[in-house]
Amino acid sequence: MEIQTPEGGISPCLRAICSGRTVTDEVMGLDLDELKSEIGPGALNSYERLLGSFQDRKFHCAHSVLEELGGVIDVNEILLKGSLGFIGGTVLSGETCSALTAGVLAVGAKIGEIEDSYIRVMSMMLKMMTGGDAMADDVNKFNRAINVGNRLAVWFEERFGSTRCGDITKTDFTNVDSVNKYLSLNGIESCRKKAGEVAGRIKKDF
Repeated sequence: MEIQTPEGGISPCLRAICSGRTVTDEVMGLDLDELKSEIGPGALNSYERLLGSFQDRKFHCAHSVLEELGGVIDVNEILLKGSLGFIGGTVLSGETCSALTAGVLAVGAKIGEIEDSYIRVMSMMLKMMTGGDAMADDVNKFNRAINVGNRLAVWFEERFGSTRCGDITKTDFTNVDSVNKYLSLNGIESCRKKAGEVAGRIKKDF
């Protein structure tokens, strides 16, 4: 939401997508000491405390959702490895709740399709520019997954008051005092319950 603005339309999103590879390459090029320097000792201590507690309690935001959906989608090693970073609002950033992210991922794994028709894609873009219903399920192969995922996000925000992990948990994962408060208030079990609700909501759709 901070990237996309009504005035900017789809252009800011396209720029973010196109620059994603460059940003990833830059981060992957850093060695461990450089990464630690970028993060800072305070945040590292907080992350260590939080991740250690997650491991002790056998909890992972995204994996809790995906494993609950084992009868709905194929939960395999590649899917679990690929979603490792969906934790703490995505790599402990406190942004979009990782349970919601995993839910949208599961929706895509269940009904997502790749559109290979340039004509259908161009038709969608034309509808966007002329005020037509570009997001109707039958416009292309991927709209249905996007629409179901969007309904999940709308439900999630109504249910929990926000889609942001930091807002929901009221926790700054870079601050050890904030993390300790989250843990002392049994935040892990609260998040585990939310993950179960997300999985349950998805099961109703499928």
